[in-house]
Amino acid sequence: NNFNENHRFGLTIYMREMAGKDTAFISVDNLFGESVETEIKTLMNIQIDDFDKIVEFYLQKYPKISLLACGIPGREINGKLSIFDYRGLRGIAFTDHFKEQFHLPVIFENDVCAAVIGYCSTKKKFTDECVVGIYFPTNYPPGAGIFINENL
Repeated sequence: NNFNENHRFGLTIYMREMAGKDTAFISVDNLFGESVETEIKTLMNIQIDDFDKIVEFYLQKYPKISLLACGIPGREINGKLSIFDYRGLRGIAFTDHFKEQFHLPVIFENDVCAAVIGYCSTKKKFTDECVVGIYFPTNYPPGAGIFINENL
């Protein structure tokens, strides 16, 4: 039996400011982590509906999507977005919304923390070192992620 890397897909949406504009980087990846499709999309006045439309579009195109991962500038506190750059999403139960709406497991991570985790996972093991990622967007306050003693 051969391993079928296209048996399931994951959908990743991460937000970043690019050229002063809120930009969604979207990727559908197979089980080997290879991109099947990518898209870069500018979003204006971001609302939960913007994310719903993206997820709906890709679920229709790729019904084998079985995981949603989001990297966005914010933190969920008590299940709701509390520390967040996008006003239209403050107070939204972001993770729960997608679990209920699309019946998929959802991974939510702060954008800068996700970048630090990704960087550390591609490099040698950081056992006694500290890695700090700092992001200075144009239109929002800075963000940071710290990886120390093999923990975020």
